[in-house]
Amino acid sequence: TLILISRGLHMRDLFLGLQLQLLDVGILFFYMLPSFLSLILPISCMLSVFLTFLRMSTDRELIALKAGGVSVYQMLAAPALFSFLCMCLALYISLFGISWGMGNFRSMVLDIANTRAKVVVEPGVFNPDIPGTTLFARKVDPKSGELLGVIFEDRQRTEGSTITILAPRGEIINDTEKGQLVFSLYDGRIYRVDGDAFSILSF
Repeated sequence: TLILISRGLHMRDLFLGLQLQLLDVGILFFYMLPSFLSLILPISCMLSVFLTFLRMSTDRELIALKAGGVSVYQMLAAPALFSFLCMCLALYISLFGISWGMGNFRSMVLDIANTRAKVVVEPGVFNPDIPGTTLFARKVDPKSGELLGVIFEDRQRTEGSTITILAPRGEIINDTEKGQLVFSLYDGRIYRVDGDAFSILSF
């Protein structure tokens, strides 16, 4: 529970920024379960064996077993088998479960971010949602993500300089292989103002 809470607090900015619903949060936590289990399983195995023998020692059960002729080595078979099974499960999760969970987690976050980005870019409105930037699109197709009449201003890449991009067409692409949300512009120009210097680059 503590690990889930700590991971949730660590990713609160992601959840709040994407404005996720309760079902989406539950699915994302389900995809993160393998990474939690890889930490929880070894700790749980150690604590369960330790607390079991501690309780048996407190209730004098170990003394009763020894008096009945049961040696310590005979009692080690059960915890050794339990530890071996936990090790096999943790190994399987580490080799296959984590990659499966993180792959699905990344794909789902990118799909949600792609959907949110298409919704956030409103046609005919200057959108300053990304810090240090301003985005304007004359027309927006929410299904395909195509943008027409795009103006993009970037004020954060280099201190003291401003980059303004004008393009007749652009689109928002979800690159699942690289795990990126790509904002592509076509057949436009880049206007850069750096102090007294001014440059124009066509692309």
